[in-house]
Amino acid sequence: MIPLKITYPQQTGLVSIVIPTFNKDQYIRATLDSISAQTFENWEVLVVEDSSCGQTESIVRAFAKRHPRNRVVYSRNERNYGASHSRNVGFSQAKGEFVALVDADDRWLPDHLATAVRELQAYQCDIVYSTVIMVEDETDRILGYWGPTPQDCQNFPGALLDRCFLTPSSTVMRRSVLEDVGAWDVQFRYCEDLGYWLRCVQAGKVFRHIGGCHCLYRKNHAGATTQRMSGLLEEIANTYVTAPPLPGLSESKRRSYIAAAYRRAARSHAKANIQQDPSADRRRVPELLMQAWRMQPLRLDLFALANWRRLRNYMKRRRLPPPPAPTTQVAPPSSIAA
Repeated sequence: MIPLKITYPQQTGLVSIVIPTFNKDQYIRATLDSISAQTFENWEVLVVEDSSCGQTESIVRAFAKRHPRNRVVYSRNERNYGASHSRNVGFSQAKGEFVALVDADDRWLPDHLATAVRELQAYQCDIVYSTVIMVEDETDRILGYWGPTPQDCQNFPGALLDRCFLTPSSTVMRRSVLEDVGAWDVQFRYCEDLGYWLRCVQAGKVFRHIGGCHCLYRKNHAGATTQRMSGLLEEIANTYVTAPPLPGLSESKRRSYIAAAYRRAARSHAKANIQQDPSADRRRVPELLMQAWRMQPLRLDLFALANWRRLRNYMKRRRLPPPPAPTTQVAPPSSIAA
């Protein structure tokens, strides 16, 4: 467990809302307005700015003046530590029985907190989350929905190794989760939430998916994690490798999930436009394919493809003609060979 010291005693019924932010001046006002609109009014807000310089502090101060009966705390990191560190700072200042997460570029629908608290109390679970509505930056056009399918819920927690369908901004947990599981891991850049959920599963925490959609998740802006998809997918695969064993998941199934995650990461690095995804690096493809092969040594097609990509990279650096594509396969060829 990563130690986490929470300074204040718990206040029953209170929800502590933790908001990490970095260069989100243009979005955080809307996030705070969505908190003002909550039908559940027993909340406090803890904003942690990760060393950026702008209008965030003045926006938060103005928000605090509009809510004199609610505790609003602004703090600022002296240097950029990342979202996990900022969340941990907010957690350490929390007084609530419950802790709600929201990123500074996302918003809640008015019934979010009321629904989450009701579910936590009614079902004695530890963590609740909902499907999110993905909206386009600036236009608010609905792009789709992100959450678990009925099969994901049935196969939980193993389904988390197929895809992470828990969005932090839709999640509310008991303070006792932080006390038992500890702080968020600061080594992660993109998928710190997935690592934490897997630790919660190992600790025996009970998750519950709330029906309906209660959160708007903003996409397609420069600071969005989804704009760095290749790095995100690679870190997800690495997170699966280091994750503790999940209840009810066989070792062979775990290895197949991990191999699939590395293949997805390799495909993204190979195909992404670096102008649209600055985390993409085609030089990473051979190693990621080798990692997939190590999880499934009988997949000789992965071994052959990894070495072909490695040779192709070498010949490209030497400005030589590319080698012919591998022909030894025991499974359908990956699309990244194209």
